[in-house]
Amino acid sequence: MDSRRCEVCGERINLSRVDARTCGPRCRKRLSRRAPFPGVMLAEDRWIRWELTPRGGKLTKLPLRLDGSLASSTDPASWSSYRDATASTAGDGLGFVLGAGIGCVDLDDCLADGMLADWALAELDGRRADALLVEVSQSGKGLHIFLPMAQGKGRVIRDGERHVEIYPPDSGRFIAVTGRHYRG
Repeated sequence: MDSRRCEVCGERINLSRVDARTCGPRCRKRLSRRAPFPGVMLAEDRWIRWELTPRGGKLTKLPLRLDGSLASSTDPASWSSYRDATASTAGDGLGFVLGAGIGCVDLDDCLADGMLADWALAELDGRRADALLVEVSQSGKGLHIFLPMAQGKGRVIRDGERHVEIYPPDSGRFIAVTGRHYRG
């Protein structure tokens, strides 16, 4: 029998189910009611909607206001609260505009059949202690690591199969979020 910790209360889980995340029904219910994003992100009015649009021969994610008109990742007047953004049906999904000390490390093409590539595991392990949220991207093949980060210049690192994009809080970027926590 496997022994793990409950994601809600921290108690040991002694269950035969391999995918058990909680110790019992009460914690399972509490987990289902939990917001998919950390409180530090939820507290910020940095939420937008986004849509995929063909541009220059490829699909591009455009930021949207709640009414479906174009937003700007550098204009706070076009952003809103998490609550209002999730109530809107504009576009294809929800996005978070980086800032307020929160940046993102985007690991592309690092997940295959639920397994994390070795290079991505090294990237994640180096940041896990500071991570606010680690989520699976829309494609299901990448990870977003949201974490406190100093302002500065962003970077793109491409080395063989390794593809890492680092977006500091002042990068003027938004990230299309899923809220699907990576549990590896």
